[in-house]
Amino acid sequence: MHVLGESLSLELFTDIKTSCNLRNEDDGKQLQTLVNKTIEQKITIDEVLADTAYSGKGNLSFLQT
Repeated sequence: MHVLGESLSLELFTDIKTSCNLRNEDDGKQLQTLVNKTIEQKITIDEVLADTAYSGKGNLSFLQT
């Protein structure tokens, strides 16, 4: 499960995507879509926390913009 939220302490989830990893789907490919959907909801993202599956060069460049 991939989750982005403005504040987990408030239990506010801005987007959730589930995927079946039977085909070795790359979790990192979900990050940009999740971030963009969160921004579309007019929610400011101050910080993104994720495991190393999301730390590809493309994602890191995307988050720096």
